[in-house]
Amino acid sequence: MTGFEQIVVAPATGKKYLPKDIREAYASVLFCCVAADKAVGEEELVLLDHSLLSMAVFSECDEAEYVAIAEENARNYPACEILRGSFNSIRKELWPQLFFHCCQILLRNGVMSDKEKHMLDRVIELSSTEGASVKKIMEIALHWDLKDV
Repeated sequence: MTGFEQIVVAPATGKKYLPKDIREAYASVLFCCVAADKAVGEEELVLLDHSLLSMAVFSECDEAEYVAIAEENARNYPACEILRGSFNSIRKELWPQLFFHCCQILLRNGVMSDKEKHMLDRVIELSSTEGASVKKIMEIALHWDLKDV
């Protein structure tokens, strides 16, 4: 995928999403965040790549392969099902890390659309992140400089 593209988002189908592994789960959740406003630009894809590459689980694999799988998942499953299936397959102690990366993507330009806000609310709910932790993680994500990665 290159440039600015519209994302076809799957309607609710009742199909259950179950990622094959933790890499697919991470990539699919983060791709849902990238595509929350139904459009994906080059800057967003770069941020997605940086987020994935900063995780140890992606150190010895081709993250582009997982981004392609995540994009296909977004075409076949509604975001709510991808989020639910992914969070259920990721160990609970890793949820704050995933929440941080979701915040980085959703807060990338300092302004969130209603669709991005809805996505953030869903991620907060599924990650069981609460009050002060939400605020602190969002603050760090908002001021995180990718040059530090």
